[in-house]
Amino acid sequence: MYRYPVEWIAGGQRGTITLDQACDALPVAILQPMLDRFLREHGGHIDYIHGDDTAAELAQREDAVALLLPNISKDDFFRGIVMDGVLPRKTFSMGHAQEKRYYLECRKIR
Repeated sequence: MYRYPVEWIAGGQRGTITLDQACDALPVAILQPMLDRFLREHGGHIDYIHGDDTAAELAQREDAVALLLPNISKDDFFRGIVMDGVLPRKTFSMGHAQEKRYYLECRKIR
């Protein structure tokens, strides 16, 4: 059994939930169906943010919660593809937010 800690932040409060999964699925693949169900039942929207500091800052808003997923190693990433067949939303975008920013800016310059 795999256990994935997911830190949550809402306002000034923090805590940790644990996702349990009997297979090798990526943590986001376990969490995403729960989030989809929550949105169907309660409304709202999800924004996928890179960078724990940025997510924590946004979670200070009255109507926001940040869920900080554990980092995915490249080994787990490829195993997740083999196990699940399709990557969950936004998991193709790996790396640090600052590095992504430079990559996008460089692509625009070309």
